[in-house]
Amino acid sequence: MSVAQEMILMLPEIVLVVGACFILLCPRSLAWPLTMLTLAAAVGAMLATAPDAPVLLMSGMFERSAEVDVLRILICVLTVLVLRYARGYPVSPDRLQSNEFYTLATFGCVGMFLISGAEHLVALYMGLEILALSLYPMIAMVRDDGRAGEAALKYFVLGALASGFLLYGMSLTYTVTGTLHIGELATQLAQLETGRVLLLGMVFMLAGLAFKLGATPFHMWLPDVYDGSSLPAATYLSAAPKIAGLLLLLRLFGDGLMSLAADWTTLMMALAVLSLLLGNLVAIAQTRIRRMLAYSAIAHTGFVFLALCAGTPKGMGSAVFYTLVYALMAAGSFGMLLLLNARTAAEDIDDFKGLNHSHPWLAVMVLILMFSMAGVPLTAGFYAKLYVLQAVVDAGLWPLAVVAVLLTVVGAYYYLRIVWYMYFEEVDRPAEPGQDPAHVFLVSANALVLVFIFAVPQPWLEMSQRVAGVFVGGQ
Repeated sequence: MSVAQEMILMLPEIVLVVGACFILLCPRSLAWPLTMLTLAAAVGAMLATAPDAPVLLMSGMFERSAEVDVLRILICVLTVLVLRYARGYPVSPDRLQSNEFYTLATFGCVGMFLISGAEHLVALYMGLEILALSLYPMIAMVRDDGRAGEAALKYFVLGALASGFLLYGMSLTYTVTGTLHIGELATQLAQLETGRVLLLGMVFMLAGLAFKLGATPFHMWLPDVYDGSSLPAATYLSAAPKIAGLLLLLRLFGDGLMSLAADWTTLMMALAVLSLLLGNLVAIAQTRIRRMLAYSAIAHTGFVFLALCAGTPKGMGSAVFYTLVYALMAAGSFGMLLLLNARTAAEDIDDFKGLNHSHPWLAVMVLILMFSMAGVPLTAGFYAKLYVLQAVVDAGLWPLAVVAVLLTVVGAYYYLRIVWYMYFEEVDRPAEPGQDPAHVFLVSANALVLVFIFAVPQPWLEMSQRVAGVFVGGQ
């Protein structure tokens, strides 16, 4: 393949990088429309250059496939959604609506794109760090808030530690196999005996990724970052990067280390159970909504690891479907929180009291979002959990499925508590959401999509299975 042909297939990444540079340099009044134009142009470039079959680029460093492009488009859609939600946030608008904020969000998309297409461990690490280096300053952007600086510093220090774990694991794997190409890595491992050095490398890589994803016991940074950063930054962190994190796991373990599935699935079982246990139990004790959503995110990460530890194509497909649904739920939940904070502070769970009496439509949307988070039928969250549990049972891990069901029932309490507050509690001064019609429309559409997915799940499930098939042995 010629250099020109490779550049055409890498056009989405090129559009994002060039667009981010122009966003940084343009007048502030043009930052928002130029960001939207850049993301739309990246989607257009993907649609115009979509390959018929997976193809390797840049000497095998990257892979481009139409299936993964679907997730890239969803990343762009979620980014647009999050940035539009953030426009109504009143705190420090001179910083949160600045060129830098939009530039960091766009470069974060570049990192996520590189992760999704990486076929080389160095490329995988490069995409991960571009995403992380975009998030650190975004979290610390509100400089007059000490909590934001503390959260960013904690995230940076622990992120650097996680990167060290990941790199050390990659170096040990290279020592044994002599390659950093993920496809060649899978071929080499199929011919080699599993040794201690290789297992140690796998453990370090999994620990590094568990840090990045906030899985227990590597979760200590996540609640502080969600609670200490600005709401727009927390919203961005909660949605699209989850898809990139899943793609990273699929690239590394579903493809490159699939021969070691008997070993890494055992470790993922432990991560899944610990994340479900701590996330669901500690969330019950939270009074601040953002800390509750942080521990909820840890529990949902446990469900993703639960799907992956099945070690089957069906398990990988259910992990993709679960992550897509969770990204929509998280974006909608934080979008609603941004709407409630548009005029007055609404950071505590008690601030949802009486919402049905003052704003019944918004209360219904919150109900849908919370029901979906809890896995209640008539919402997409029910099917997301159901298909993960089916994959686990089909893999013969039914005791793990029983534990997950019990902890999910326990975790439903803190979601239903918000519903109770909205419908059965009253306060003298209820929350005063913003009046932006576009914001209300988008957050309502976000919630209603979860009902639509429940009504018509099959296309989403088939798409998730096709995406997983790109990573799992070309199935």
